[in-house]
Amino acid sequence: MFVILYFFLVCLYFLHLLQCFAVVRLSPSNRTWFLFDIVFYGNTIFQPIVVEAAFGGSDGTGNGITLIRKTAIDSLILTSIALPGYAMAGYMMGKQTGCILQTPRYVMLQGFLAMALLYGTIGMNWTYLQQKPSMLVFLYGLTFFFANYGPNTTTFILPSLLFDEEHRTTWNGVSAAAGKVGALVGATLFGPAADRYGDPTVMLICAGVALVAYLLTYLTIPQQQQQQQEEIEDDDEHDARQQRHYDSDQLFNNTTTVTTTLTALPQVSEVV
Repeated sequence: MFVILYFFLVCLYFLHLLQCFAVVRLSPSNRTWFLFDIVFYGNTIFQPIVVEAAFGGSDGTGNGITLIRKTAIDSLILTSIALPGYAMAGYMMGKQTGCILQTPRYVMLQGFLAMALLYGTIGMNWTYLQQKPSMLVFLYGLTFFFANYGPNTTTFILPSLLFDEEHRTTWNGVSAAAGKVGALVGATLFGPAADRYGDPTVMLICAGVALVAYLLTYLTIPQQQQQQQEEIEDDDEHDARQQRHYDSDQLFNNTTTVTTTLTALPQVSEVV
């Protein structure tokens, strides 16, 4: 528990630095992208450790070509499980499933929740799953599947929906930069944490980070219908403000015309 608490404190420290130096505005998109990349890129580095736990490491008797072939096959297995997540996201997003509209926010929530459950299952059953290598690789591959289905797709979409048109491109890039800071945290800390505290602890840390990202998504990212209503209200307020300015200008022009006419009347009388 101590190492998990320490890891979260490190994450909060990085978030604090980003806020203090104004490198990134801590919008919901920045925070979720930051947390997601901690898990995603950290596990990209951690992936060989899981494969070795499932299938065993090299015994040192094979040559380099054999080792490369084995690594490629292991990676292909995980990739074949993970890649369909993108296709599933593209197919599901925007569709009505029962009474639920598959908005980017809802797809992201599904992804983070599934990742938290899968990492927690792997971490709590690590010893058992080592005896079931196929199940371990399948569950671990599913974490990448739901990462691609959920946040790895929607983190590129949500900034364009959350920010206004004038600043959308800039803050989309800033959100991506926040994600790369998260990638640095994950890639830097996962290896030492696994060496010192064990592989199951790293899986539980991933579950905790995914759960925090789920809660942030649920609490801070508005639903699409609510956001559209707010945008409509903002547009109506903007139109009303423009109409008031137009009415004020018209009143000023009419007043100026009347004043000019009244001023000119004595001059006309003198001429007559």
